[in-house]
Amino acid sequence: MLIKELEHQATVLSDGQLQIRVATVIMEDSRPLSTTFHRYVIDVGGDLSNECDMVKDIAKGVFTKKRIKARIKAKELFIKQLKAGDK
Repeated sequence: MLIKELEHQATVLSDGQLQIRVATVIMEDSRPLSTTFHRYVIDVGGDLSNECDMVKDIAKGVFTKKRIKARIKAKELFIKQLKAGDK
C-alpha cells in the first residue's frame, strides 16, 4: 500500500521571514520510495490560512506586531528608494 506523507521544516530568516521546506515522501511497506522537496518563503505578516498547524504556531511567535510594523516600514522605504532611482 502506498502512503503519501508531508514533512514540514521551518527556518526563521534574519529579517523574520519564514522559509518553509516541504518534503513529500511516498512510502510503501514503511520504506520511502521517493522524496520530493518544495521550498517557499512566507513574508512577515503573510497569509497563513493554507499552512499546517506547526507553521502557524511558529509564525505566531515570530510575526509580532513590532516585527510586522518594521517590515512594512522597510518595504515602504525600499519602494521610495526605487521611485527616487527612476528620476
